[in-house]
Amino acid sequence: MEYRRLRGVDIWHWCKNCSKYPAKKFEERHTKPTSGKLCDECLGKEKNKKCRK
Repeated sequence: MEYRRLRGVDIWHWCKNCSKYPAKKFEERHTKPTSGKLCDECLGKEKNKKCRK
């Protein structure tokens, strides 16, 4: 799974259908981040099984 965040922002996204999923100027990780915050919208989509990964 890919985790992305905008450069300079400490919120990680992983649902490609998140309204704030970065498409440009982002950092990417392939493992769950150990620092920063996980996106609330992504968490909600995952909980409701509506997260496109």
